[in-house]
Amino acid sequence: MASKAPQKTGVVAITLEYPAFPSSEEWKTWIDSLPAGVLEWVRVRGKDINVQKEFFPAFLLDPTNPQRTSASTVNEYRRKVRALTSWERSRLFSLGNPTIPEDQGGLKYEDICRHIQSSGRNVDGPGSAGYIKKGAPPMFFQTRDSGNNYGAIFRRIYWYINHHQQISPPEATGVTKDERKKKLFFCPFSLTGRSLPEDAVKE
Repeated sequence: MASKAPQKTGVVAITLEYPAFPSSEEWKTWIDSLPAGVLEWVRVRGKDINVQKEFFPAFLLDPTNPQRTSASTVNEYRRKVRALTSWERSRLFSLGNPTIPEDQGGLKYEDICRHIQSSGRNVDGPGSAGYIKKGAPPMFFQTRDSGNNYGAIFRRIYWYINHHQQISPPEATGVTKDERKKKLFFCPFSLTGRSLPEDAVKE
C-alpha cells in the first residue's frame, strides 16, 4: 500500500519508491483528484519537441483563457490515463513518480519528452496510417502515442504538479494582467534556454 502525503499543489501525492507503483484504484483515485482544468485548459502556443536537437520547449497551460480543449479530446485523455495497466504504471514509475514535483525526485520533463511523447510512432503497423513520425522514440506503453495523447497528458500533469502556482488566476493572486503575463512565460524547465516560440503546433 502506497503511503500518502500532502503536496503544495493541493492534490495528495502517491509517495513510494520504484519498483513499487500504485494499484489501479490508487492511480484512478489520484487522476480523479486533479482539477478538471488540467485536462481542459488550452495550451499556450509553442514549438514541438525535437529530441534529436535536444530541444524540449516549455509546455504551458493558460487557466484564464476562456477557450477549452474539446470534450472529445478531454474524454480521450481521461480514458487513456485512467486505463493504464499494471505493466504500464510500473513502466511509468520507472521513469519517476508523476505525482510529485521533479525537484523532489518526481518524473522529469525531459523524460516525458524523450520516452513518452510520440512513442511507438517510429514503426509501421496496424493503426499507424498517418501517425508515423521521423525520430519518434520506441513504444513506451502498450499502444503507440497516436495523436500525442500520452505526451500531452503527462506534460499537462507535469505542468500542474511543478508550475501551477506560478500561473494562478489573477483573482487568486491579486497580480495585474501584465504581471500575470510575466509569470505565465516563466518556464524554468526549458532546457535549451531559448525563448518561447510563437508558432502553434499540435500537442
